[in-house]
Amino acid sequence: MIFKLKKTIIIKNLIKKISLNSKYYGNKNIMIKNFCSIMSTNTNSLSFLENDNLKKPEKIKGIVILKNKNPFIKNQIITKNPRLFFIKAINLLFSSELKKKNYPNKNFRDHFIKKKIYNTVISENVFLGENVVIGKNCYIGRNVVIYPGTKIADNVVVMDNTVLGIYGLGYVNGILMPHIGNLIIKKNVKLGSNCTLVRGTLENTIIGEAVKIGNNVNIGHNVKILSNTYVSSSTVIAGGAKVESNCQLAAGVSIKNNLVIARNSKIGIGSVVVKNVKKNSTIFGNPGKTIFLLGKLL
Repeated sequence: MIFKLKKTIIIKNLIKKISLNSKYYGNKNIMIKNFCSIMSTNTNSLSFLENDNLKKPEKIKGIVILKNKNPFIKNQIITKNPRLFFIKAINLLFSSELKKKNYPNKNFRDHFIKKKIYNTVISENVFLGENVVIGKNCYIGRNVVIYPGTKIADNVVVMDNTVLGIYGLGYVNGILMPHIGNLIIKKNVKLGSNCTLVRGTLENTIIGEAVKIGNNVNIGHNVKILSNTYVSSSTVIAGGAKVESNCQLAAGVSIKNNLVIARNSKIGIGSVVVKNVKKNSTIFGNPGKTIFLLGKLL
């Protein structure tokens, strides 16, 4: 995703404002106009990379913050902690947008009630932030809080006391990693009560079509759950994890950050998943171990 700045800044001026030891290589007069992840760079973007495992660095555009100089990248900032430099830059240049997103104080519920979205019910004491989108035939239960920028498609059910699109943890040197992405919920999703779904940092958190999520579930930033997957009560999915289509997560499952649970997999009750799961697997235990693969007992 690309996040445009209301006020642009020349890179040499930004470096002066960021109180971290760094060295710059490239054109010092480049104007920074947006932030993005390393996957979405453009001529006037600022992004970062924490390791040197970068495929096709010659195709990277804009300015990249790195630990070590890369001969294929034209404009780069070299510093010991690229993520910290990036966080400070966002907090400096994106502060007003972050404040509105993190601590919304205006409820747009009445705006939605007046729109009279076809067959959509928005219950009492619901809080709807700015730029929230809700589709047709939806039900939003009591005391639900939906943070700015959250997108909800048609035929979605959200039960009582659930929080959608809040920011999550992720501190670097005591500074919170900004969550400037959004939460996208696709059609025919059902969410139980007392759930928390965190929006993305630089990408979106995405809940795919016809996903069913039980009560008391916590879903971290940048998580992607693909279509027709079932997530049972009290499950925790840490940031950056991907659960592919047609999976079943039993009650009390915990999934480590940045893992991939491949399609058609089943995770047993109370399992703690600490490594990637192959398709058509059945996992059980703490740590989770494969007990079935492709329908065969292991």
